[in-house]
Formats: sequence, structure tokens, C-alpha cells
Amino acid sequence: MTDTDNDDPDAGFAYWISLQVRHPTLHPTAITAALGMEPKRSWFVGEPRTTPKGEPLSGIYDRTYWVVSTKVTGHRFFFEEVVTLLQLLELSREFISEFVATGGTLALNIGLDGCRNIGDVIRSADLRRLCDLGIDLGVEVYP
Repeated sequence: MTDTDNDDPDAGFAYWISLQVRHPTLHPTAITAALGMEPKRSWFVGEPRTTPKGEPLSGIYDRTYWVVSTKVTGHRFFFEEVVTLLQLLELSREFISEFVATGGTLALNIGLDGCRNIGDVIRSADLRRLCDLGIDLGVEVYP
């Protein structure tokens, strides 16, 4: 290890930020168009179930699912990334309001590596913004 390796206190931190969207009837293309983001994975209610690699599974999907996710590296404060995504979602406030009113759910999730000490604090004002949009906040720790 060199001295420059210690210059960045955020070096070595990594986590996932994802937005998971579920709805009883809406097509994923409508979600993509409204939010202006391409999903990592999506399916439409009633379609045959498949693995992430496209292999068939038994049954059909009971609701529409749409997820976008990104791995963030070299930045310790994960709630800053949450707030950045929240700002984008606020541009789609009307869509999200109708989406939630018709049975949809949105969950903004943080995936943390359980082998690394990492923490952050979200401001109450930003929690209020999430609540105002009807977006749930989740944290998952991976061993």
C-alpha cells in the first residue's frame, strides 16, 4: 500500500442503490417512459416466470415488476446517492402519485456489504420527501 492509497478516506466503500417498482396492472414500458430510466430487469403481470438469465420457471407473474440499480464505489455516504435519486423521482411526482393511488409501490433500497463498517444518516427533511412521494426506504446487509 502506498501513501496515496490512504489519501481518499472513501476508497474501498461499495454498495448498491436500487429502485424496485411493483404494480398490479401497469406495463413496464409505461414506468420506463414516465421515470426516464432503463430497468435492469422488468416483467409484466401475466407473463410466464423466468430466471434472470431467461430460463423458464413454473407459473406466471402476479404483478408487474420493474427495477433499476447501480453499484456505487468509492463513496461512503449512501444517503447522498438516495437523495440524488429522490431528486430525479420528484420530477415524476404526478406519475408516482397516480401510480401509488392505483395500487403501485416503490421502494428505494440500499444494499450494504456486511463485512465493512459503513453508516450514514438521512435528514428528516429527505425522509419527508420520500414519504410525500409514497416511496418506501429499505436497507439490506449482505454477509
